[in-house]
Amino acid sequence: MTRPETMQPARITAQAATPFLSGSAVLLPRGNDGVGIVGAFANEVPGSTRILVVTPDASPQQIRAQVAQFSHVVLAMLAQDASSRATLPVMRAALADPCWVSVAERLNVLAFDRLCDDR
Repeated sequence: MTRPETMQPARITAQAATPFLSGSAVLLPRGNDGVGIVGAFANEVPGSTRILVVTPDASPQQIRAQVAQFSHVVLAMLAQDASSRATLPVMRAALADPCWVSVAERLNVLAFDRLCDDR
């Protein structure tokens, strides 16, 4: 988890996500080992950051239900292994919904705002 090769992509992604973190939930793919991506990213963001870990078997509907309470969601698009690469399209599909609008795209980061207030 603390090896430099694991930290570098997480550090870069956390830096790109920082402007969007306030009041947001961050969707983060779970990697093959369940620790490297999550631990490395969590070490790079403020402790108050809400991180929701997405597994490859999650459906877009399940992810939308997970973020239903949030007005802002950030996707940390960290593709570092087979599991995380398989999860990224599902994360994107979850917010490809009329209630969510893309507000920013940076290196490995997609930020969305909720348009609908159906909470």
